[in-house]
Amino acid sequence: TLGSVMVTMVTLGSVMVTMVTLGSTMVTMVILGRGMVTMVTLGSTMVTMVTLGSVMVTMLTLRSTMVTMVILGRGMVTMVTLGSTMVTMLTLGSVMVTMVTLGSTMVTMVTLGSVMV
Repeated sequence: TLGSVMVTMVTLGSVMVTMVTLGSTMVTMVILGRGMVTMVTLGSTMVTMVTLGSVMVTMLTLRSTMVTMVILGRGMVTMVTLGSTMVTMLTLGSVMVTMVTLGSTMVTMVTLGSVMV
């Protein structure tokens, strides 16, 4: 009888050991589950960072485009300034042609005056 009681006690002890082992396994699974949640959170954070990076690249591209537009705008201002300068030069040229015409008219008048004299 004592032997059967001892066998029962040993059996209960082994059952308790099994239960403790299962409990520690469950604790390990919970820890792994939390680690997986952390990894998923980190993954979503990385996706957010990549999205922000692409937005920053887009902003830099827009900035370089704006710089290019400003440079082209300055070039256009320079071209307009050169155009107005050319118009001024043409006006001065026509004034000089008028002056030359007036000079030749004066020479003709002098020549006629000397002929009359």
